[in-house]
Parts: sequence; C-alpha cells; structure tokens
Amino acid sequence: MASPHLTWALLSPLILLLLTVVFAPQLQALTSYLETSPRTPLSITATRQLDCGDGAHDVISGWVHLPTGDMFWSLFQARRAAPGLVVHFQGGPGMSAFDHAFLGAGPCQLTKGANATLAALTPAPYPWTAHASLLVVDYPVGTGFSSYADPRHPRIAPNTSAAAAQDFDSFLQTFLTEFSNYATQPLVLHSVSYGGTYVPHIASVVNNKNEERSPGRIAKNIDAIVLGNPLGDMVAEMTWQYTTMCVDEPRIWGEYRCGDLLEKLPACQDALALAIEDNTTANRLNAREKYDPFDEDGFKLALRNRYDRREEHCVPIHKCFWWFEPLQSLMNTEPLRRLLGAPPTDVFQWPIIGPASVNFYNEADHYQSAYRLLTPALEAGTRLFVYSGKDDTICGWRSTLSWMRRLDSPHRAAFNNASFVPLLGGLAAGDVIGAGTDFTLLRVDDAGHLVEFDQPALVQAIIAAAVKGRNYNPLVTAPEPEHDPWWFTQWWWAAHFLQPVR
Repeated sequence: MASPHLTWALLSPLILLLLTVVFAPQLQALTSYLETSPRTPLSITATRQLDCGDGAHDVISGWVHLPTGDMFWSLFQARRAAPGLVVHFQGGPGMSAFDHAFLGAGPCQLTKGANATLAALTPAPYPWTAHASLLVVDYPVGTGFSSYADPRHPRIAPNTSAAAAQDFDSFLQTFLTEFSNYATQPLVLHSVSYGGTYVPHIASVVNNKNEERSPGRIAKNIDAIVLGNPLGDMVAEMTWQYTTMCVDEPRIWGEYRCGDLLEKLPACQDALALAIEDNTTANRLNAREKYDPFDEDGFKLALRNRYDRREEHCVPIHKCFWWFEPLQSLMNTEPLRRLLGAPPTDVFQWPIIGPASVNFYNEADHYQSAYRLLTPALEAGTRLFVYSGKDDTICGWRSTLSWMRRLDSPHRAAFNNASFVPLLGGLAAGDVIGAGTDFTLLRVDDAGHLVEFDQPALVQAIIAAAVKGRNYNPLVTAPEPEHDPWWFTQWWWAAHFLQPVR
C-alpha cells in the first residue's frame, strides 16, 4: 500500500515466506558489515555532492544505531539554505523512501526511457529541496538499507506501528542532536498510504515524550503532518471497499468480487469492531481472516489498476509503475552506493520492499483505527494536510473523509460544517474542505494513489507552504512553482511522449 507497494497487502503467505528466506543471508551480511564500524549513536557514511546538470546538491547519509537495528537516512540539503526539515518515509509497510528521493522530491530524478544510472539522472522539475531540506528515512527497521540488529531473529524487532514509533522517536532525537540547527526549524512529517497508520503512532509518541520533559530530551514539536492517500482507519476503509466501490464503481471490482465482499461484510465488521476495541494480535488476525480488502485476489480480480482506475488492469504489481525496476537497478549501482555511503552491492542488494513487510503482515497491523492517535498532536498545534487522488481505489478519499470527520480535534466542528469547494484554476483540478485552516483535505483530479507523481507541482506547493507555517490554500492564487524553464521543458516532453497514453 505504498508506491509500487509490493507489500504484504499483495503477497501470498508463501511468497512472504520466500521473501524471509531470500533476505536472511543478505541481512546477516549487512549486519556483519555494520559491526565493523564503531557503535556510536549516529554514523555518517558519506558527505557528497549530487550534480545532475543544474549545479551541485549537498547530500549527507548515514545510520542511526538503535537497539533494534540500524536505520538508514539521507539528508538532501536545501539548495538555498531554506529553513525547514521535511522528514519523508514511505508506506507499505516495508517500502523504501528512496522512490521519492529519486523520482521528484529530491533534486534529481529518473526519467522514463533513460538509463537507470547516476549519470543519467536529470534535474527534478519540482524538487521539495527548493523550499526545505529533505530527510529520507528507510523506516521501519527491515526496510531498504535499514537492518535488523539480529537478522536471525527479526521478529524481536518492532513489528507493529506502535512499537516502530518508539524507534522513530529515538531516531529523531539522535538526528537532531547531531544536526542541532534543525531543532529550531520547522519540522514536517510527510508520508503516503500506510503512512496514515505509521504517522499517528509517531505523532502520539513524540507528543507524549515531549510532555514528559525527560532530562536531555530535545522537545521538538511536529509543526505539520502531510499525508497522501493515507490508510488511517480500517473501519472506514473496509466499509468503502465493501459498499461504495461495488455500488458506485462496479467496473473496478466486477460482479463476482462484489458478491463475495457483500456476503462476508457482517462477519468482518464484527471481527473488526472487536480488533479496534481490544487491539491484540489475535483479534487483528481474526479480523483479517474474515476478509482482507488488500489480499491478492483483490488485485487479480480487479478490472482496472487498483492504484489508478484510469489505467488498465495490471498484475504483477511492478507492471503498474514504470519506475519500479529502474529504481531498483539504480539503487544497486556502485556509483549510487558511493554517493550514499551505502554497503557495496556484493554485501547487500537493495530491495524496494523489505522484510519488515513480513513482520507487519504477521501481526495484521493494518487492522486498527490509527487516526485516533492524532488528537493530542493536533491539540498541541500540529497542522494536518491530507491530499487524495480521486482515481485511487486502494486508499480512497471517501474513507479519509470519514475518519477526518470523526477525529476528535479542535477542528472537527468547523470541518464538519464545511463542504467541498471546487478549485478554479491553480496547479491542479479538484476540490477542498478546510482551505485556509490547519485541518485540510484536498481531493485531486487526474491523480491516483501517488499524487506526488501525477501532480508534482501541486505537492511541491503543499510542502512549501508546510515549512512556512501554514497549510497550502489552493483557493488562493499562488506563485508559479519553482523550476528551471529549460529543464522543465525537457521533462515535459519526456513525460508526455515517453509515457503510455491514458
């Protein structure tokens, strides 16, 4: 449920088991490699400059060493020392965050049809680094380059969003201690898809620990949370998957699938209610056994691309995203490894989806209502901006609207008394609730599960506003997004003439 999201949501138990077996020797080699370095809280593996044709961009990479394992990160520093830090991690769970780093959010990106090499990268037309520094984190442990402390027994590592959030808080404290200048700058958390489950847990842990005022802690509040097509509430998601898609969008599921869904609905709702009330592994697994809307059959039987209903049906999942294989190839080249200071390819082959997916699947972590955990952070002043592509059928806007209306927060009354207002002009078409407030939902036309790829200028504007202390207001005329006209023209031609016609 993240970008190319080859996750537990799409994998059969047999494939998950094979993933574990395949990754085991690699993870052991990676752990042995890391043990040759001093066990300091944070280690910097590389300080390099990335130049893809428009000048040098500073990139610092390394690990934060935690009891549960080693969490890998890369800091793409803002070109003009713009104040603000955007921390990005992917969904999945277990999906590496480096897709965004090299597909538009960072200063350089892969282009469809070009070689998947460091030398072939071109300037991103709408980089977030034009407005803030971008901290890319392979979260949780067991994702991308982030390695378990003991790969022989990975289940002792955090295997739920609640446990992993403790790791993230420790990671953030260690990072801010090393890079203290960011402790006084705006802090924005950005994630997509399963980030709707990750982030509420993180926000809750960070807020609670700040309130405890432990000696030596850097009490840094989260200024803004930005989520794209998030999975925030399994109750709303299940209801939408069962009913709305079959009643309003039968061309997505097909007659057989809808009949199967509706027959299982009552039992599943009861089991899910129990899992929400008593959030144990056994109850979550029981609910998933009754029915899982993200199971493999859901993708095989769908009549359209589940991530973008404008597209044709696609299975296996890598066929749904042109950049899946090129990105994996890029991340496993030695020049890219040297840039990041990552282990050489003969030690570890970077996976776009890591073994953390297996751990979270085994805990049925997605069967919960994580959105409820956002309340304390919002009460403390954290802003929330959610954007949702209308053509997504994985984490649709209707389920997001449902939990945002129910979320206990200072914004609930105003949000529930408002209606969607259509956008007239601007960077994208769509409509919005809560424009000009600190609690906003933006529905985006011509966008699927990954709005940041379908409408990159819009998401850049959202990030730019977030680090400036406000939610992006699409009803206010905004300045044109920042890009180099020559490189933008090159990107436009590549995007429109090398991609398949929809």
